[in-house]
Amino acid sequence: MNGPTTVRDDVTVRWAGEAGEGVVSIGHLLARAAARAGLHVLTGESYGAEVRGGPASLQVRLGHGPVISPGDKVDMLMTMGKEDISGHREALAPEAIILYGASDEDKGDQGSREWPAPLLALAQKAGAGPQARNIVALGMSAGLLSLPLAILEGMVPQFFGKNPKTLAVNLEALRLGYLYAQQSPVRLLSPSEGPRSDLVLMSGNEAIALGALAGGCNFFAGYPITPASDIMHFLAKQLPRAGGTLVQAEDEMAALGLAIGASYAQSRAMTSTSGPGLSLMVELVNLASMAEIPLVIVDVQRAGPSTGMPTKPEQGDLLLALFGAHGESPRIVLAPTDVESCFYLTAQAFSLAQRYQMPVFVLSDQSLATRRQTFPKPSLDLGAIDIEQPPTTPRYRRYEITETGISSRILPGRENGFYVSTGLEHNQRGFPDYSPENHRVMMSKRARKVETAARDLREVHHFGSPQAEVGIIGWGSTEGASREAVSAANASGMKVAGAYPLALNPLPTAELEKFARSVRTVIVPEMNFGGQLAHLLRANGLRVEPLSLSGEARPGDILPAIQEALQHERKVLA
Repeated sequence: MNGPTTVRDDVTVRWAGEAGEGVVSIGHLLARAAARAGLHVLTGESYGAEVRGGPASLQVRLGHGPVISPGDKVDMLMTMGKEDISGHREALAPEAIILYGASDEDKGDQGSREWPAPLLALAQKAGAGPQARNIVALGMSAGLLSLPLAILEGMVPQFFGKNPKTLAVNLEALRLGYLYAQQSPVRLLSPSEGPRSDLVLMSGNEAIALGALAGGCNFFAGYPITPASDIMHFLAKQLPRAGGTLVQAEDEMAALGLAIGASYAQSRAMTSTSGPGLSLMVELVNLASMAEIPLVIVDVQRAGPSTGMPTKPEQGDLLLALFGAHGESPRIVLAPTDVESCFYLTAQAFSLAQRYQMPVFVLSDQSLATRRQTFPKPSLDLGAIDIEQPPTTPRYRRYEITETGISSRILPGRENGFYVSTGLEHNQRGFPDYSPENHRVMMSKRARKVETAARDLREVHHFGSPQAEVGIIGWGSTEGASREAVSAANASGMKVAGAYPLALNPLPTAELEKFARSVRTVIVPEMNFGGQLAHLLRANGLRVEPLSLSGEARPGDILPAIQEALQHERKVLA
């Protein structure tokens, strides 16, 4: 393999092949090695919904500074065969390097920087079969990215077992691939400064599960559904170690019912699902809201409607999370923007659920859930609030009318603390009361809890130019792409800023109105067709322009909209 040396501080690589060839597993292994070497990492997976077979790929962006989006173009593509290249050409940077598994006789196309890699020959030289081609590819990739071989060698036993013969073969295949790359003058990434103990690498789903533990979760009920299942898988191992209980229910409705029952008995309860499951849960969400039962519901959104595209990202459930109800059911809705905020917002969701005694939604999506991203090591001691245990009286009023809407809550069955809890409209002691006057008072009480919560949920991520002409308001996982697009626009002389609220209900309307008034045009990028946040902002009186994104948000999807908006404004002013 020949070619000029190209060293950068930020590079994007992609492994592609067929499902079952190990390209996703190998990509994750290299991402972990890069993180251990002290680099910042962000990964993204792409695979079909087929049970077996079909194209699969994993992309890793590596950098010496924080990596906040997938980027726009791929700098190196590694495939198991030449036939796997065609589906990825549009994603390649002009000077991208392509390595593909081929025979020694294949000379490649030097003009297009395509290079045949003797994956099979090196695997056989190591004493392994064709299945070890991906280990050879891992070694080659590590060599081109200046990653220390010793780190990878230390990780191989974790993934390929400790059988001496198997381990020796895999280590040799890794070494031969690494040495093959070392013979080339091509280097894509400058070496890291060394391991860092202050960074962790985890997926969004793992961060949500860990955040739940940090928030005091001790009961989880769920039903497997792509792409939320990893949350349950993680907690199935870790929750019992923390003294908690996990139940796999027969369906999503049963899962939420179990969580409601556990929370009624004062467990800190949670469930996770995706769009189709959330649709089934709506009636029970209403029950939790009416009975004022704390609950955390994680919705890992995927492309819909109906079964849709289970393995692709979309932000299509916002209006369902906000308004999915018969009648009016107050709830809090949070939207993490990266893997780090998945951890902290999930932990916060438990405190909010306990304090305001209502369902709290955490809206993630497939892109955010499956990506692995480095971020500063989090604290697991977040001071989760305790449930109030007020003095009991013979006429305890569970749903007492208060200025904040928040009533005292005690463990059911305590002496002098009996009360009724159903889905029926009720009076302050919980007994059914169908009078219009009582219904109005109780609806106002429950709504006031959200108004009170608005005082705690004002955080908005601001970035960009303080003299901006164009503004970006978005939510969730599009923030990283928006930040890079805004940075690129400002670097080229434009004046652009962004604002991302972490709470979508209660929405920090005053803060967003102030931001919108400071610019001439507001663009709202969303991974949905109808512009759901844009619709919500317009309902609150803001003038905004929706930008519908297909698939995972990238800076190159947002920057042209910024440029077009600025050109339009300048024509109007002229």
